[in-house]
Amino acid sequence: MDYQITAIHIGGSREKEEHITHIQLVDGTEETIEKAIASIDEGKDYYYRVDGGDKVRVDTIHPEDPNTPAYLRTHPDQSTTDNLLKLPTFDPTYTP
Repeated sequence: MDYQITAIHIGGSREKEEHITHIQLVDGTEETIEKAIASIDEGKDYYYRVDGGDKVRVDTIHPEDPNTPAYLRTHPDQSTTDNLLKLPTFDPTYTP
């Protein structure tokens, strides 16, 4: 089964770099970034759609530095920016 990401929630503060903390799927389901990372690492396919309708795969990145948490990144394309940051934002209804 494929999971389409349609919106993101940005968290953090000036003291701590802002980052994606939650995602929203096409069916309205909200997931923490940790749950999405675990699901992708287990083999589930997450993606988002670009303006033209093409699917862009979302991958997990696990930095070598143990103090840097894992994060999501879109499959590399011609853009140098993180395509997920172009998605609409939302306020999560829960924060576990």
